[in-house]
Amino acid sequence: MLYYKKKLYISKGVYISLSSLQSLDRALDMLSLIHANGGKMSVSSIAEIMNLHRSTVHRTLTTMYQKDFLSKNPKTGLYTIGNKALVLGFSAANNLPLATTARPYMAFLAEKYNNSVSLSVIEGSNVFVIGNYSGYYTTTFYSLHDDPLNCEAYRPAVAHCMLAYNCQLESCNKAIQIYLSKVSNSRFKDNFFKNIDNLVTYLKKVKNDGYAYEPGEYHFDELCYCAPILNNRKAIATLSIYGHKSYLNKFHRQDIIKDLLDISKTISDLLSNS
Repeated sequence: MLYYKKKLYISKGVYISLSSLQSLDRALDMLSLIHANGGKMSVSSIAEIMNLHRSTVHRTLTTMYQKDFLSKNPKTGLYTIGNKALVLGFSAANNLPLATTARPYMAFLAEKYNNSVSLSVIEGSNVFVIGNYSGYYTTTFYSLHDDPLNCEAYRPAVAHCMLAYNCQLESCNKAIQIYLSKVSNSRFKDNFFKNIDNLVTYLKKVKNDGYAYEPGEYHFDELCYCAPILNNRKAIATLSIYGHKSYLNKFHRQDIIKDLLDISKTISDLLSNS
């Protein structure tokens, strides 16, 4: 890279000032900070955490607000992630190698079993359902933030696959303890495990079988079969077939499981070889 009068040379005839790059870097840091703090923050909170003057923070936030990367609550003054950032996020999710690799297989499963198929991706403590095929290839997107374990779209079978493949399967494991404490206080509590030893035993079975099964008692009379998509033996995502038990029970359970395991393995292999 060549420097020219406090400007950064990008390509022939194109220069960007160093101050612009610093402003961009600061704006991206603020977006990340807002996301990490529940999706909404005040000017003073951001200024304190980033050790910046309030006027600097306010100027940057105002620019992002004007360009629709942030929204602002007129009553509280809190800034939240805006529509432009949301659209960019959806575009990125739709074009992830994982999503593009899985898409034709998801469409195949949705057509064969005439039920919903979803791809849930792990990103930090969040889970994003980035593709949901229902019947005739209709696609929707969800972004599950902050506390996905208590969100209806975050299915128990998905959680069980992720825990089974990404945790030490012992009763002292912190993630398993947190999961049990959360579901014990949820509206589904009567259908979940009564103690951590039972949960650990079940998670070991999930890992041994290669899939998790969710009976209709868990989620509005829906059945769900869920298998992990693996990278280095860790679940980076899950693939699920789900639907009302009156419809999904029309198919042989072993056929569903075989297709799900075969396809999840195929996707895992394609990603590892790409």
